[in-house]
Parts: sequence; structure tokens; C-alpha cells
Amino acid sequence: MTVAASEAQRLRLDDTRMADSHTRAEQAPDGCTAILVCQTTKVTTYPTSAKAYYAVQAQLVGGTETEGSAGSYSSDGTSVFYALNLGSVIPPQGTIVVCYYVDYRWVFRYDG
Repeated sequence: MTVAASEAQRLRLDDTRMADSHTRAEQAPDGCTAILVCQTTKVTTYPTSAKAYYAVQAQLVGGTETEGSAGSYSSDGTSVFYALNLGSVIPPQGTIVVCYYVDYRWVFRYDG
């Protein structure tokens, strides 16, 4: 096999792996849970009940990783999705929450 052929074969494998991982993007590996840092937001009407689905947007976590340094959050530019609040309190709009992917649904818990 020539070097060019093996390089083309490697690129095809990379494309196949990338396509496969894209189709499984919402599924965590066996024994793991997908977790995202998100911020609650409003699409049309913000929920008025605690145990409801909230629009959330994934956040990038920043800041200097040293003890005592402040952290920061910023939108990662992805689309808004919905997560169920399992808690007992309505989170104020813009609240940072940790979302977990459980049984094909995103959930978080906010108790104030």
C-alpha cells in the first residue's frame, strides 16, 4: 500500500469516526452521564412553575485555574435546548445550573 493510499484510508476512518460520534453526541459512554454547565434563558415565556421544562443554553467555563481565582461563564454559541427542573424552586432567569442527560432527557435540580 502506498503512503498516499494509507493517508486517504486514515482520513476516511477519521470521517467515519467523526460521523459516528456526531450521531451519538447526546449519548454518554456506558456507565457515564453527560453533564453540561448551562444558563437558564427565555425563548417565549419563562416558566412560572418549579417542576417544568426550562430553556437552557450550554456555557463555556473560563477563568484562571488557580486556587482562589474567579471563574467565568460565557455562551458556547450552541442552540437553546430544554431541561426539566427536578427541584422545588423556580430559578431566576439567567441562573447557572448543572444539567445531566438521563434517559434521553436533560434535567437539573434547583432548590434555591
